[in-house]
Amino acid sequence: MDGDDFFEKYTQEPVSTNDIDVKDSSRSSEHQQRGKTNQPTMELSVSIEGVNGDSQLSNEELHEQSTNAWVPPGKEVTINGYNISDGMIYVGTDVRAIEKYDGADACLINPSLKIDPTRSDPDGVRMSYWPSYSDIDSGCRATYLEWLASGRRDPTIDIGYVFLFFYGIERRVLFDAQYSSKARSEIPHLLNEVEELLKVYAEESSFPGYATRFLDAVRAQYDLDSLTSTSQISQRGEIPLGLRVKIGRQIANKNLIDSELAYEWLRQAPDTHFRTPAKRCEDEFKELFLTRYEERFEGGLSRESNQTTLTVSYGPASRSLPQQEEIEIDDLPDISALSAPQRKLQELATECCEELDSYSRFVGKSHDRESLEALSLLPKPVLEQQQTDRLTELLQTVQNELDTSDMAKTKLDSLFEHWSIEAGQKVRKRDLRRLAKLLGKLGFGIEPDVRFGAPPRGWEDPAVLYHLSSKASADDSGVSEGIRLIQKLAVKIVLANDEVAPEQTEYLAENLGSFLELNEAGQARLEAHRRWLLLDSPTLHGVRQRAEDLPDDQKPQIANFLTALACSDGNIDAKEIQELSKIYPMLGLDENMVHKHLHQLQTTSDDEPVTVRTSEPSTDEYEIPDRSTTEEIPVSDIELDQEQVNRTLKESQEVSEFLEDIFEEEDDEQPKSHVPDPTPGSDQTKTEGLDEDHRQFLTELSQKPHWDREDVEALAQERGLFPDAAIEVINDYAFEQVETPLIEGTDEMIVNQEASSKIL
Repeated sequence: MDGDDFFEKYTQEPVSTNDIDVKDSSRSSEHQQRGKTNQPTMELSVSIEGVNGDSQLSNEELHEQSTNAWVPPGKEVTINGYNISDGMIYVGTDVRAIEKYDGADACLINPSLKIDPTRSDPDGVRMSYWPSYSDIDSGCRATYLEWLASGRRDPTIDIGYVFLFFYGIERRVLFDAQYSSKARSEIPHLLNEVEELLKVYAEESSFPGYATRFLDAVRAQYDLDSLTSTSQISQRGEIPLGLRVKIGRQIANKNLIDSELAYEWLRQAPDTHFRTPAKRCEDEFKELFLTRYEERFEGGLSRESNQTTLTVSYGPASRSLPQQEEIEIDDLPDISALSAPQRKLQELATECCEELDSYSRFVGKSHDRESLEALSLLPKPVLEQQQTDRLTELLQTVQNELDTSDMAKTKLDSLFEHWSIEAGQKVRKRDLRRLAKLLGKLGFGIEPDVRFGAPPRGWEDPAVLYHLSSKASADDSGVSEGIRLIQKLAVKIVLANDEVAPEQTEYLAENLGSFLELNEAGQARLEAHRRWLLLDSPTLHGVRQRAEDLPDDQKPQIANFLTALACSDGNIDAKEIQELSKIYPMLGLDENMVHKHLHQLQTTSDDEPVTVRTSEPSTDEYEIPDRSTTEEIPVSDIELDQEQVNRTLKESQEVSEFLEDIFEEEDDEQPKSHVPDPTPGSDQTKTEGLDEDHRQFLTELSQKPHWDREDVEALAQERGLFPDAAIEVINDYAFEQVETPLIEGTDEMIVNQEASSKIL
């Protein structure tokens, strides 16, 4: 509000019937000259020293003294040779203190008092705690006049001189404005001067508190709207009054607090503790906090019952002025008396810091905020607000690869070009993990995905991209390590004869997809994984070790499923049998069971057994001779009984049941696909990148530094985890958090407790 609007709003009626602007008429022309280039100069030459302190003056008399001595804003005055261009001071010999102080008002500049520029004291060594112009020595008076003449902005001056000037503004606003419309019209200019002083002397110990409370009290009395529209900073452990008014009004109107005001409340509350991510990544933290607030408190945070009314009072810095009366502000509730909402806001802030922790550490270490590696660590709501050239280019590449399809094959090269990887350079597993994470947050999935056990791949290697539905996440697709392992073995069978039979891929898709009751993201991931395996031509490396974690009683059923898959196109050849013969022992089964299962599917004319494989010469002394009636049949000539194959295929569809039992069985009370909201400060919030089973597995392992492998395997199996896969997941997460593995060793496992303590 400018001076003219303020004057019109607050000078329509005088505050007192004894409004005695004694010199208003004589000063009106001077008031109109403010802001002009050629300002009139008032030269004071007063020869009388001291004031009359023998009698108590009335307020009207005190105000008359003020009016006679006040130099208004914009008025130039020369005092003892110092030219002061912008007024806002009292100059004279007879301006008494209002209360509790005998003699002249502390702010009054008496030109008759001696000054000594040679004894200047800018450091305020000789200044008292409550200075008064009439009491400070001649050298300090000269220093004060020099500071006024220089524009009042010297940041090195002792704060006592600033207070001496501030006392005069207090008197003009808190006392004179009660009786003078002219004084009230000057309030906007005087408040602006205080704000400018605050900018210069904001780091001083006491001035910011007095100045802020003064501004609050005056605005609350004269212009409440300006209080709510002015940016304020918390002082002396108090929520700024303007913010308390804004939130109080919102509560009074609808009993809810919207996200922006909630964030300001959190930011300004004296008890708020911000962790490093909130400080280092302030913009990202605010964006995340606003989003999570809307999600948690739909429509806004409701308040608790509160009977405390918002009030404001002010104790002047000057001892020449009395304590101001307390003012109730529009019967609004005082939010500083509410504890429950502040506690909820702090809890939410802590959770947001946990989400930003990885990004914050990355920024702190690399000073990089905009690379794709950095952006991959941002929570999805914050990432969605980012607009960088690299991110735009990556999105365009993915969209071009997919075109109008939901899924498409590509080369990893097209994605690496946007990453900080030189062409042909070895691709780190960490980069692949972050790439998959970034794509997932952008609404796309990728295979291979090293987060779920896929082997690292590099330049020129194939990949499959696919769309995720708007609310789907590849992270919670429900495609377990076990399903991926079985699909890998199945694809190995499909690719055995270098020719992909459509019947086999359809059978594989049907049994490992629709029958597993996977969600939409799970179906998409499983299909993408299958397509990628067909492009990548997987090996059996590492299968034996992971297969050891499968339940022994289910391994024959898995073998039956793979055999049925080999037969699903109505034929079986030597290469398929060769692959089955490799896989069966990896499942802990006798290789000869392959031929037993195949024998059950062959067409025969009688009950005689059929030779599936030519026997090898025996070195045993008691060799059993071949049956003379048996005709050896080459493997390529095996004819399958289609009815028997169909029955086997039908029976093998029950694979969905045992696969679900092995890999997808979940606790009804706490399914893995949904982890309850963590309690702030709990272990779960500190390991947010891990699901509940892996988190608890890590927590138990961290109880001691050394483990036997058998104990680790037993611990993992109790939680339905594959030991090696679980260790890999935890170590990947540890690399991301603290850049070191947590679990190492083969027979004897060593847990890095220092690293685990940082995570847990």
